Amino acid sequence: MSAAGTYCKDRFATLIPVTDVDVVAMVKEYYPDTSLYWTAGYYENSSAINGWVWMDQGYNSIQDVAQLNFDMNVYHKSLLESTTASSGMCVALMNGNPLRIRNCTLAFKLICSRKHHSRICPPGYGASGSRCLSLGQYNHTHTEAESICANRFGQLFEPRTLMDLQDIYNLATEYNWNKYDLRVGITYKNNAWRFASDGAQIPADLWSSNYPLMQVNKTCALYNATTKKLVNAGCNDLQYYICIYNSKPHCPAGFLSFGWSSECYMIAPFKLPYPSSASYCKMWGGEIATIRENYTKTQVNDLQYNRMDAVSNIYLWVDLQDTTYDGMYQFSDGTMMRGVTLSSTGGNCFYLYTSNIYATSCSNSASIQPLCMAKKGDCPMGFLNRGNSCYRFSNEQRYYDVSAIYCGYYSSLLSWTFNSSVLVNGLSAKGYQPVKSTGTPYWMGGQFNTTIGMWILSNNANVTYPSSGSLLGGLWEANNPVVGDVCMVLNSQGRLESKTCGTNNTNRFICETTKNQIGMNLPRHDFPILQPTCFMENQYDPQFRISPGNYDPEKLSLTLCKGRCLALGFNYAGATYGKYCFCSNILTLEAVSSNMCNKSCSSSASSEICGSVDGKYITVIRVGSSATSGQLKDQVTEEVDGDGLGCTGFWDLKKLLRSFDDMNDNSA
Repeated sequence: MSAAGTYCKDRFATLIPVTDVDVVAMVKEYYPDTSLYWTAGYYENSSAINGWVWMDQGYNSIQDVAQLNFDMNVYHKSLLESTTASSGMCVALMNGNPLRIRNCTLAFKLICSRKHHSRICPPGYGASGSRCLSLGQYNHTHTEAESICANRFGQLFEPRTLMDLQDIYNLATEYNWNKYDLRVGITYKNNAWRFASDGAQIPADLWSSNYPLMQVNKTCALYNATTKKLVNAGCNDLQYYICIYNSKPHCPAGFLSFGWSSECYMIAPFKLPYPSSASYCKMWGGEIATIRENYTKTQVNDLQYNRMDAVSNIYLWVDLQDTTYDGMYQFSDGTMMRGVTLSSTGGNCFYLYTSNIYATSCSNSASIQPLCMAKKGDCPMGFLNRGNSCYRFSNEQRYYDVSAIYCGYYSSLLSWTFNSSVLVNGLSAKGYQPVKSTGTPYWMGGQFNTTIGMWILSNNANVTYPSSGSLLGGLWEANNPVVGDVCMVLNSQGRLESKTCGTNNTNRFICETTKNQIGMNLPRHDFPILQPTCFMENQYDPQFRISPGNYDPEKLSLTLCKGRCLALGFNYAGATYGKYCFCSNILTLEAVSSNMCNKSCSSSASSEICGSVDGKYITVIRVGSSATSGQLKDQVTEEVDGDGLGCTGFWDLKKLLRSFDDMNDNSA
């Protein structure tokens, strides 16, 4: 069996994975003899897996880039003649009969399956952009087709735009299958035609004729080969079908994830201007991807050029906007760019090419494709919903302090949760990482303070030393003492441990944010700074990092800034650079001489001071009690003309992060 796998691998293929009844039928059609043929299945009995699994030969090189689903313990036992086996047993196939269990040391014939797009798609799938599509070779009912696609680690393809219908035509033409209608993942349900995965309604322009009404015997949809659009059909009719691959359970079908990262990306196979690209990503349940750090920029470039067979000249739209103020740039959610370097700044929209980000006109459609990032529910892009919070899993490994800074790039903190169900089932290797993971621990938001003998959490809460009666007692790994300068990690079993915080330890890390960041459980220190006071700001991990938005930086006063932060419920308002306003619930900065804050506020009607010219010092004032709210709101209204240039609506918090140089961390 091992030699058979090597034989296929040397030919840029893998042993055929028998995922479903159609693969069995195909082998019977093309290999009608009575010989046994090795397939890509074997029995593993280890600490991580005990059961039938896929042989992942030929995929080891991309395990940490676009993790395939082949290493999941989901071998389809319904195809096996027996499920009783032990280590050293492999799977063989003969003439369409049930899969046979045989000793791996025996010598049989073999069938290799060529990977059409060897670095991204598994056998049986062809690539379209970064998506992997598979055409069904035999006719099936809708339910049968759904089951076969699921067995292939995917689902029925859901064309969401006219371009997706054209994509089906292109793929079908490539494989000489363009004369057949194909089942897709659309059915009539709850009084409308809907996609199966998310229940969204189908755009009217995708249909061959008028939006079809409900017909009892025609509640499923087909891609029609003649019109290249959708038609309604019977769910029990026998039709061909088209599947789309789902690389990881936490990613929507068609999206790829890098290693253990929670971020899911899709490169669309079309060239579009930026506004159309944004609409396309939205149709697929995502947004134009944000590249918030140089590490991610490199990973996406690796996908573009190494994993897509070195296709030349792939330009990808990314989410970034020029604020037109002193070289500051922001993402569409309002957060400021500070962890990425730009290669040019001569336009209003930006694209990624060969690990560099360039500026161009937003209407440029000559060669730029959408890079979409999946978004789930109320969580920000790249975050997973676990319980009442949102979590981002890093693929890169960093020092503890640097990990905390990088969480800040995503408007989040190192995770502070102690919900045992979330830790064990949602964040650990059991609940998130693939079953063959190495169990790499993740930094959590906790650092032990030896002076007070307590854990200081990232949300500034204090937790006592682990004991049977403490909050950590039932979550702490046994025989793991807390000694010296240590920080908290989550191990692969969902239990907490201590590890040295210093520069000799790098780990992956988990960032956490709530769905509504205005209500985040951030620490609140109530110091009565009733008069404007100058403080030295932390340039690398600023306490004042959230902008209230909806103000014109060229007309800022400290009174205006105070009113904006008051309206959003913050304790403190801070202004710097003379024209930028930030809010915070935290104030632990060092007060300095008032002459260090030497920049007048940009409002011509104000004589106030707004921080320093270089941003190292910030003018801070206590926002005030709710009794002053009405007066301040009136002042705010008078000082801002029109909609302002800060962000969007007055009550819509835009979490703008100030722009700082990258830390040049090389630990990844």
